[in-house]
Amino acid sequence: MTGKGVNRLARAIDARTIKKTAAPSTMDFGVIDEEGNLRLDQFGPPIPRSDYLVAEWMLDVTIPLLSRVVRMASPVTSEGEDTPGTTLSPPTRIDFAGGKDSGHVPHVNLRFAPELQPGDRVLVLWVRSDPVIISKVVTAGA
Repeated sequence: MTGKGVNRLARAIDARTIKKTAAPSTMDFGVIDEEGNLRLDQFGPPIPRSDYLVAEWMLDVTIPLLSRVVRMASPVTSEGEDTPGTTLSPPTRIDFAGGKDSGHVPHVNLRFAPELQPGDRVLVLWVRSDPVIISKVVTAGA
């Protein structure tokens, strides 16, 4: 290879290396600390609660008819356990008002923020300069 070819190859490698290292990672794992700060695996200082965002997912749920058939038990303890006198009602169907049909529940709001506790592992997506917690992350066996 001539000097000219080597120089072109070196410039191409330099340009590619600069491009790869200049762009920050767009996703990362982190953990919520005792003060509610976000500590990222690949980013040094903790991010205060006021400086990160938490995803809020909107769901549109349809519950199949068979899943809406229940039997009521009464009386039960405050933990829901049967008592010696517990009896079951005949099968009853639960219907939801306000949806397309009685099995449709519109506008179910899934919120992560109230459930995040110190020690929780989270998946973080960077959008421009804003870290956004997308979800809590747990082990496969949990």
